[in-house]
Amino acid sequence: MSAVARRFSFEIDDEVKLDIEDMLKESPDEADEVIVYLEELRGDIELCKRLIDEGYEDERIRKVEPFYALQQQRYNAYTVRLWEVDKWRLITAADYRQHLIAVLYIMRRDEDYGAGAQARVIAAFERLGMDRMGH
Repeated sequence: MSAVARRFSFEIDDEVKLDIEDMLKESPDEADEVIVYLEELRGDIELCKRLIDEGYEDERIRKVEPFYALQQQRYNAYTVRLWEVDKWRLITAADYRQHLIAVLYIMRRDEDYGAGAQARVIAAFERLGMDRMGH
């Protein structure tokens, strides 16, 4: 094994900007919390790794869980609930072969995890060139 640690990179899908615009209209304080958090993530890959660590919790992250329907389709996607953000969830993903962690979507908490949300996440996977697990 090489002594050089593999570095992950961090990406935010372009459509997340539109999600943040929606948040600013509906929940400005929560939007501000997410904006600050995303800025912190850009500078710290160890923080980013928490976004894909199933079951992870800390003072900021309430819980990281698999996005089960997408994981069954071999998309390595997760839902991240934040303590200070009640109405929204971050949808994150990892591509271990490319050493990439990404925020793909910020969805409303009351939104269905069905076909529409799944299609949005899959489209983000494709835009970022992320591979499904085992491919």
